[in-house]
Amino acid sequence: MTQAQMAERLGISQAQVSRLEKRGYDAYTLSSLRKYVAALGEGYE
Repeated sequence: MTQAQMAERLGISQAQVSRLEKRGYDAYTLSSLRKYVAALGEGYE
């Protein structure tokens, strides 16, 4: 999935997705990570 596709699913800009990926996932809240994973279409526990 491209950053543009992920951005569309999350309702954010491609630049925001890029920053998320560049900064690392530890810089974000659990709820933000859950939204990201859900947008990928993957489950989580």
